[in-house]
Amino acid sequence: MNAPSDVSARLDRVETQLGELLAVTRGLADQQAAARRTRDELLADAMPVLTGLSDAAVQRFADLEARGVLDLGRAGLRVAERVAQGTSVEDVDALADSVVAILDTVRALTQPEVLALVQEAGHVIEEADEAAPAGVVGLVRASRDVNVQKGLGILVAVLRHVGRASRVLDKKAQAVHRDGPSAGPPTRRTAPPLQVDARPARPTPPQAAPQAAFAEVG
Repeated sequence: MNAPSDVSARLDRVETQLGELLAVTRGLADQQAAARRTRDELLADAMPVLTGLSDAAVQRFADLEARGVLDLGRAGLRVAERVAQGTSVEDVDALADSVVAILDTVRALTQPEVLALVQEAGHVIEEADEAAPAGVVGLVRASRDVNVQKGLGILVAVLRHVGRASRVLDKKAQAVHRDGPSAGPPTRRTAPPLQVDARPARPTPPQAAPQAAFAEVG
């Protein structure tokens, strides 16, 4: 006699569970619809901004193309490719060891007073055709000018430093040629032996020679 009541109670529980499941399903559907509406609204709001950015980017690239910036960039990439093909990692490491000295040299050469001297020298070279030829008497007369004497002093000092550096390089080259590439501390690269001129170097003129010449002229 209790069987029909048990079945009815089970049916009531199943109906209750189905109602709860239906409510949950409707809630998920509502959330999905709300998320879809939010996405559509965001797309609708962002589309004008994206379109404006795209137009600005196209206009910017067109401007760069018109000014030749893109061509310059492509040429730079080709230069980088050629450098990569002809330069090894050891070369880059050796260059890194000298970067500080190179930067110091560039900084010294790009000082305003040095650039002004180079610019003036360039103007003089451009007007070289208009300069009158000078003979021995003209050279002697010009050597009395204080500016000429100062320039000759600077030239002699530069030549002295160049000669000193050349002698140091000659000694290193002779050491490599005599002892072979294995002499000295180990290096990253093994350089081939350099061909050194066997003729003796010219003796360096005495330092006081230019000053004596100026004294005689004065």
